[in-house]
Amino acid sequence: MVLVPLVLIATVAAAPAAIPETWTVARGDTCANISLRVWGSATAYDRLHALNDLGPLPHLLAVGQVLRLRPVEQGPDARLTFLKPAVRTRHLLEWNPASLNMDLFRLDEVNTLAGAGAELTFRDSSTLLLEESALLVVYGQAARSKAEPVGVALADGELRVALAALRPSLAVHTPAAETSLSGPGAEGVAEVDQEHTSRLSLFEGQATLTAAKSTVKLDGGHGSRVRNGERPEAARVLPAQPVLAQPHMVALWHAERGAAITLTWASAERAVRYRVQLAREPRFVERVADRRVDSLTATFEGQPVGRLLARVIAYDEAGLQSRPSALATVDVVRVDGLEDAEGLWLPRDATPSVSVGPGVVALVDGQAPGPLSVGVHRLVLSREGVELLRVPLLVAPDAPRLDRRTA
Repeated sequence: MVLVPLVLIATVAAAPAAIPETWTVARGDTCANISLRVWGSATAYDRLHALNDLGPLPHLLAVGQVLRLRPVEQGPDARLTFLKPAVRTRHLLEWNPASLNMDLFRLDEVNTLAGAGAELTFRDSSTLLLEESALLVVYGQAARSKAEPVGVALADGELRVALAALRPSLAVHTPAAETSLSGPGAEGVAEVDQEHTSRLSLFEGQATLTAAKSTVKLDGGHGSRVRNGERPEAARVLPAQPVLAQPHMVALWHAERGAAITLTWASAERAVRYRVQLAREPRFVERVADRRVDSLTATFEGQPVGRLLARVIAYDEAGLQSRPSALATVDVVRVDGLEDAEGLWLPRDATPSVSVGPGVVALVDGQAPGPLSVGVHRLVLSREGVELLRVPLLVAPDAPRLDRRTA
């Protein structure tokens, strides 16, 4: 009898690939073929339906639409991802100072005081920017019963909304109306004034305003106003986006009076007034200046050395607003020397010390700053080859002042 050795061949089953969090719809995708590729069965589309609000059958998926493939992890409804004092929050009964990255849960309140602002980021990366003197209640994405609200409640102030691709809609409850923004990437501004009038300026996506048993539907680029106790007004086209005259500016700092920054812009269609803002960061939560004007120019005095960002917002007669202008950079620069009413002057053989922002080039008489002889020189500040500011430099002899008549 011949014994044949038994060879055991071990097989290792390949670990199933981790299911991604999202799926971006491509041309030809359906719920069935997405389910086949993700879960291995074309009949598993009920999982896709349970994870996404796709509306009634049949589901017509749009190219670029983002679908969720995994349940949302439990945790806080939102976090405070940016704030400028003084911001406070209330959980249950007591108000307390807010802190960066603090968690916010259902029924938590956020209150921005005078001169303050805050950014809330939800689990799906949707962001809400609260202007100063605003009061917001967080209701979250889910309710325990049909009678409970979802979304947020804006009691007062202004709220800038930017929905993430995964969020199909956001409800914003106000004293005068029930508002809902929908569509991936929807953007807009909701506002409640002291008379409890609600306004919605919608930049992207779709929205509805419901009040007094009447509903108005909005598409991107339109807005509506709802006075407390009345029906929403008909949709109207928003003011055109303003355009600042200069995308990059330089202002010269003076020891006694700081820098004067003058912004100008072209008239925007349907605009009757403008809001001009300077800030230190692109969210415009940390603003250093905020002014409403009826003209096409605004000057801000006493600004410190450093880089600022500027933007302009147009308003129509109903108080609806445009998308903010493209941001302009403003570099406030310092040139070390002595100053008087006629300009800058330095002692003989001095080398100008110029503090400039990123990308700004300082040249004296066409060269890098170096020791200067007695006489008149030209300091030119430029960015990407575009001249931003030209300043005369007067270099004095040993006497403390240079006689301008002989320079």
